[in-house]
Amino acid sequence: SVSLPVSYARRTENWSFLVEGAVSRSFARSARGDSNRGSATGYRVGGVVERRLNKHWVLGGAIDYRRSKDYSPSHFMLYLRYAFEPWQGPLPMRPEPMIPYAEFK
Repeated sequence: SVSLPVSYARRTENWSFLVEGAVSRSFARSARGDSNRGSATGYRVGGVVERRLNKHWVLGGAIDYRRSKDYSPSHFMLYLRYAFEPWQGPLPMRPEPMIPYAEFK
C-alpha cells in the first residue's frame, strides 16, 4: 500500500481548524502464486473547526469522508464543549473533536 497524506492546521485567538486529505493505492496477490491479484484506489477528505464562544464554551464541527471500492464510511459531527474553569489561552493548534462512544447504523 502507498498513501500520500496532506494536512494543514491554523489557529487564531478564537478559531482553530484542521484540513486533511489523502490518496492511497494498494496492491495484493495471493500467497499461493496463482492468478489472484487485485488493486484499489481510495481517498479521504476531512476537517475540524472550533470557535471559542466565551471563557467556558467552544463550538466545534468535524467532517470525515472516505471512499474506496469496498469501504465508504462518512461522518459529520457538531459539538459544544464546556470548560469548568474559565480559560482564555489559545485554542489547540490541532483541534481535538469529541470522540463518539458508539456508532449507530
